[in-house]
Amino acid sequence: MKLTSQHKLVLISVLLAVITLAGYEGVRQNDFVAYDDNYYVASNPIVQNGLTKESVKWAFIHYSGNWHPLTWLSHMVDIELYGPNASGHHVTNLLFHIANVVLLFWVIKRMTGAMWCSVFVAGVFALHPTHVESVAWIAERKDLLSAFFFMLTLLSYVFYTEKRCAARYALVVVCFAFGLLSKPMLVTVPFVLLLLDYWPLGRLRMFCFYEKLPLLVLSGMSSAITFVAQRSAGATSMMFDLTLLSRISNSLASYVSYISKTFYPVKLAVLYPHPGNTLPASTAIGAVIVLLSISLAVFIFRKQKYLTVGWLWFLGMLVPVIGIVQVGYQAMADRYTYLPSIGLYIMLSFGVSTFFGGWRFKKILLITASTILAASMCLATRVQVSYWKDSVNLFNHAIDVTEHNIIMHNSMGYQYALGKQLDKATEHLFKAMRIDPEFAPPYHLLGEIYLDQNRVDEAIEMFNKAKELNYHPGSEIYAQLGICYFKKGKYDAAIENYEKALELKPDHHDAKSNLGIAIYTKGHRDKAIRLWHEVLEQMPSHVNSNFNLGIAMSEQKNYSAAIEYFEKTIEYDPEHSDALKNLSSLYKMKTNGALEVK
Repeated sequence: MKLTSQHKLVLISVLLAVITLAGYEGVRQNDFVAYDDNYYVASNPIVQNGLTKESVKWAFIHYSGNWHPLTWLSHMVDIELYGPNASGHHVTNLLFHIANVVLLFWVIKRMTGAMWCSVFVAGVFALHPTHVESVAWIAERKDLLSAFFFMLTLLSYVFYTEKRCAARYALVVVCFAFGLLSKPMLVTVPFVLLLLDYWPLGRLRMFCFYEKLPLLVLSGMSSAITFVAQRSAGATSMMFDLTLLSRISNSLASYVSYISKTFYPVKLAVLYPHPGNTLPASTAIGAVIVLLSISLAVFIFRKQKYLTVGWLWFLGMLVPVIGIVQVGYQAMADRYTYLPSIGLYIMLSFGVSTFFGGWRFKKILLITASTILAASMCLATRVQVSYWKDSVNLFNHAIDVTEHNIIMHNSMGYQYALGKQLDKATEHLFKAMRIDPEFAPPYHLLGEIYLDQNRVDEAIEMFNKAKELNYHPGSEIYAQLGICYFKKGKYDAAIENYEKALELKPDHHDAKSNLGIAIYTKGHRDKAIRLWHEVLEQMPSHVNSNFNLGIAMSEQKNYSAAIEYFEKTIEYDPEHSDALKNLSSLYKMKTNGALEVK
């Protein structure tokens, strides 16, 4: 029985889903990584509550670096489905990637009618190792979700061009808006649609520009919100340390690196350190030559319209993240190529098909080459997925394949500190300090390690150094300096630092609770008790405040209240040995009739 075009479409879609699953099924064994996964899901109390009226509201009013309420909601849905189990969250990411692969195939096939070129574009998109970061990183759900609505935007746009009407155009606008609500990187979509009007849709007229105006308004609004969100979160702070020339030079070099990694995807890392203002001029000049050469070739062969569209697609979609406005410490990021690289795949797929033309062995050659390529990419992707198994694997791999990776050394220090492998932790932190003595986080973390080891003077030195470097969570540094001075018996200095911590962050519960201890030690007991009550009004589960009130009530011989606070302490921390000991003592006294509890 001869297969119809619809049957072929379904079979190829299933095949694409299967090969994608083959490349990525290993993500199910991966854990959360301590690189944004904690902020987005694992340690986010709002998200961990799942879908509630309060959490839904929070998703739309909260922004820190980006405003992407639909992404937050998707994480909350996962909590409802899987709880804190990382495997389920990874499965959702993989399902979105599979959906994006199939939708991309449908879109290219619908627009061009070229079945096998469309299969090639979707297949490379499915298995290219540079896309592992977007799929295997739970925090990058925003990539996958925005791409899903991007594909739906393209598909609905094709339907609209086939029959122009308000309802179909409204569907385009809605899908695009949902994409922006997932990740604002889609602001360039109106220009992508204009490229598609040029090829393969062949409908580029003046009215096509007018059609995009509502979409451009949405892009402008999203860009403005994003810039405000990133500035408020301090995400753009690094750009003020970089000259405009440095940012432009790194952007040009990044374009070339993205092209290089598309065709030779080796030494992929979760973070490529930004060179700052030290990028050699020769690198920037070389990048200009490469980009101009490719652009000239595209212009010379401009009759092959897919070359123009693919090249401008790649260049244009990277503009929001290319680094002219620097966000974060990365020079570039694999995840940024998730959608832009489709332009290069289009150039390659249709270019190869055109080059071989009507050669009689064309089909055999291309099928053989494509099979070998798919198998190679599948293997490379599986290996890359394995690096995302856990934080230590991921960070160690990044250190191995990059140079002077200060962020990864600091992150490794943090991971080893959590595991109480303090020698390894300090080794990585000192390496970070040597790379950049003006980078504050390693000093802060080393201060915490010294404080935990009761090396108080060394801890004070590290905290003060981090403070001098204007480390962003200054309230935490002052709170920890307060602990140090309290340990040294310098209660006035401790009080002063706790108060500074609360000036910077009035709801710093630990600082307020510790301030109460310092004040209580100085004899101001009523004021200390008021502070602990203030903490419990905002956070009833605060262990130390409950315990401190238990001690205070015991000293005031209010034993019934003391028992109540010690019981609450144990409720929230069942292994709190001091609370258990005090409560046991009070129970024995009560049993022996040595005290009366009302």
